[in-house]
Amino acid sequence: RFRTIETLKRLSWKNSGPEQLARAEMKIFETLKSQ
Repeated sequence: RFRTIETLKRLSWKNSGPEQLARAEMKIFETLKSQ
């Protein structure tokens, strides 16, 4: 599961700036909490 998170972080960082990356991380944490 963590490998997926790292991949998402890398993709988000390439495609966007720090603000959107932080937003993506929040989404990831919400997803992990709900599981």
